[in-house]
Amino acid sequence: MPTTSGWRGHRGGRHGAERQWCSHGQTDMRGVAARRQERRSVFPRAVALAVVGIVILTGCRSSPESSPSVSATTTAALVSSTNPAETAVLAAWRRYWQVYVAVGSEMRLPDARLNEVATGEELRSLNSGFLAYKSVGQVIRGTIDLAPKVTALDGARASVTDCYASHILVYDTASGRPIGPEPSQRTLVTAAMVLEGGAWKVAAIKHEEEGCRPAP
Repeated sequence: MPTTSGWRGHRGGRHGAERQWCSHGQTDMRGVAARRQERRSVFPRAVALAVVGIVILTGCRSSPESSPSVSATTTAALVSSTNPAETAVLAAWRRYWQVYVAVGSEMRLPDARLNEVATGEELRSLNSGFLAYKSVGQVIRGTIDLAPKVTALDGARASVTDCYASHILVYDTASGRPIGPEPSQRTLVTAAMVLEGGAWKVAAIKHEEEGCRPAP
């Protein structure tokens, strides 16, 4: 796969530094590296990610014969919210990261799953970011521990804050080796979510800070 968007993180590559809440990002090739930083982290990523040899907050996947298998699922904190809308928003946020890691580890582009979890500039950033990784023989692989919380919800728009711990790395497909170390601190991001076609999607991810602590 955050500044006001990022592709995340990890951005995983994720995208340009600080975008506007709804314009997200997590976009040109220059933005791919910065964006990854956002998601570092995104996209994630949950984050600075350079397409050529820089670790993003997104995980990479190595070739099956040369590196150990790493789960492409996300770990999410239990949410006690009784609000159905909030529950749906948080589920969409988790789903975003599951798809982010799955697509990044397979690199079978274009991948329709991205359209199911992202929209607007974030979607464009994800597509361009993954294509950039693929063009230099890289994939992302790993897991991400999420601790999301809905901080705003108004009709078809919502804001999610997450202090996540990314275990996502970029891998060189040929050697099966990771590019760079795993992030050592949790990352705080704010995600803009929009309800589109009956489904919540990520429209932007903004990187806030490193070294956060999940809310109790």
